[in-house]
Amino acid sequence: MRAITCSGRYQTSAAVIFLDLDNFKAINDRWGHPVGDETLQVVAKALSSVVRASDTVARVGGDEFAILLWHVNASNALAKARAIERVIEITEIPSARAASIGASAGTVMIGPFDRPDEVMARVDAEMYMRKSQRARGTKQIENFAA
Repeated sequence: MRAITCSGRYQTSAAVIFLDLDNFKAINDRWGHPVGDETLQVVAKALSSVVRASDTVARVGGDEFAILLWHVNASNALAKARAIERVIEITEIPSARAASIGASAGTVMIGPFDRPDEVMARVDAEMYMRKSQRARGTKQIENFAA
């Protein structure tokens, strides 16, 4: 809500990236929940290292993270989302070096008249579309939700 208000009041752009980890259940099943917890911590640290100090990274549930990017346009937000996917793919989990982790990231711009539930619904839909693309191994034209 604060991001929407600030976006309108200060005429600044903002975007949300919604990230869901791929293969997280397999890590918990194979190596146990302590390694799953370690994976979440390693991913959170990796995410925090690739965004600006003014941006916000938050775990929003299970294996899902949201990232709020300030002063960014749609193409830069999408590029950041794809870069984050690549960073997660190369992130190693110390206790499970053979683990394969990935991430699917949906991205939407925030408008001054958006409602928080609408933003989350849009970015969630974008994330699931991206997850489906990645599962099929396709390189479709991005359907970026503005």
